[in-house]
Amino acid sequence: MISKEFLSDEFKRLNHAFGKKNQEINDLIHAQIFSGISPRQWKNQKFPATCKRHQLLFKSKNVIARYCFNCFKIMITVKNVEDLFKLNFLFKGLNLPDDNTRKCMINFSPSVEHHYCGYIYFQSYEEAISIYKAILETITTEISDEVLIKIKRGCSNYSSAYPDYGKFNSNFDDFVEKNKVSFELQEDLFDKSSLADSLKETSLTHHPIKKFTNVDFAIMKKWLSYAKTIGDSSFKNICDENVKKIKDLEFSKFPSF
Repeated sequence: MISKEFLSDEFKRLNHAFGKKNQEINDLIHAQIFSGISPRQWKNQKFPATCKRHQLLFKSKNVIARYCFNCFKIMITVKNVEDLFKLNFLFKGLNLPDDNTRKCMINFSPSVEHHYCGYIYFQSYEEAISIYKAILETITTEISDEVLIKIKRGCSNYSSAYPDYGKFNSNFDDFVEKNKVSFELQEDLFDKSSLADSLKETSLTHHPIKKFTNVDFAIMKKWLSYAKTIGDSSFKNICDENVKKIKDLEFSKFPSF
């Protein structure tokens, strides 16, 4: 089990390394720490803007990209910020066969009981299933047996608009059959538009596996501020000094992921 002493010591070490850089994260939407490969490096990923492109397609056309029908994720929901830090450190040292993209963040979806979440992304349901049992055992051993773990398809806003997209039964098959041709037609038209042109220049990056950056440390501080703001006292097990509350925090301003 990852101890609170470990978390406190690691936070002090990171503070010593990055504390004087004064990096700031202005909002919680971007307070996400990534590990593993970039989505740009996924198999058959021909779009440099990756998920940004797919989300813009959905926002502008209400169409789900063909690439997203085979995107799956293991969603890990923890109960407090202390467990989010544990998951974050666990993700950095996690060895997966394909070094799958993973991230820790605060999720503001109303369907999530506890807003501290982690995600591991896969390119097929079979791949997600093959890793699920090992992840479950690791999480239970290192964090808590109260952690919620489940497999989901794609992004939550897709399932909100099209509930059958998130199903794992014949409803999904019917949804695909009904929408496949029209979706792909709209997607092809989108790729010829000026909106698509604006997303072509996106750098290829690799998220450091075992090392945290000064931006990551700034995000951790933001998580602690959020915890203090909502009354999650577990932040004190990590750092109880100079943690400030977030002023005028409004959940209605945050999107679902």
